[in-house]
Amino acid sequence: MIPSRVSNLLTYAQTHGVRAAGVRLTRGFRTGPDPDSTTETASVFDSDWDVAIVLHGCRVDDLHAVTDDYWFLPPTDSTVAPGDPPVDWIDSIVRGSPPGSTLGYVTAVPSEPLVSPEHIGSLVEVESGDGSETTSIPPETVSDRAIQMWCKDDVTKMIVHYQQPCPPFRNLDIHRSGPPSELFDRVRDGHLDAEVAREAYRGSIRWVLDDIESFIENVDAPNIVLTSDHGVAFGDDGYWGATPDSIESVRRVPWVVTSGEDNKTRIPGESQ
Repeated sequence: MIPSRVSNLLTYAQTHGVRAAGVRLTRGFRTGPDPDSTTETASVFDSDWDVAIVLHGCRVDDLHAVTDDYWFLPPTDSTVAPGDPPVDWIDSIVRGSPPGSTLGYVTAVPSEPLVSPEHIGSLVEVESGDGSETTSIPPETVSDRAIQMWCKDDVTKMIVHYQQPCPPFRNLDIHRSGPPSELFDRVRDGHLDAEVAREAYRGSIRWVLDDIESFIENVDAPNIVLTSDHGVAFGDDGYWGATPDSIESVRRVPWVVTSGEDNKTRIPGESQ
């Protein structure tokens, strides 16, 4: 009888290709979530990496649920986000990056006035086309700007901060009439079904991961980490959204180690 691990790998190769299966084999093949696996990291700068991919409000368990569908995601560890989301996370960038830094920061999450030019060598803030809080900033736009930045000679480290999976959700039209926090208020008050909101949230995770797969295939970066600035509560301990930061689903975030290789299959501006 073929061991289940080998059987899973063969099935994965048939679905995703031999190269993807080989990467999954060398980085670790997971068949289910490992909730006991943790990596305590006070700051993103405490680990060695070339590119840090930061999701906005991504729960550990929901990322676990889709990991097997993405060849570039090995087993998922977790870490603790640094305090009040996302303000303290952004502040940790400033505290962790030395003056005169060659760090590049591409973000779809508002950062001013927290990010100091003294500590960020190159800053690109991606905005929605109409400037509205109810319009999602597509991950494709963020990835394109990040690919362009990574080609700069003066950038040796780069943080790519996506808006997803936090609201607004592109597949939940009812939410487009107010700010992101309003979605969780509607669920809490019984005006929006919790499972509908959760499915829209999971859809947002897949949306950003679909594009991240293309992104890491177009940057030469041996050490890439994927994490989040904070999690969100979906009724955990009676809370909804990103507060309070004391509960586990908000303070604990994913920590995934992978790598990238520039296959030159994407030209920024032609991905949308």
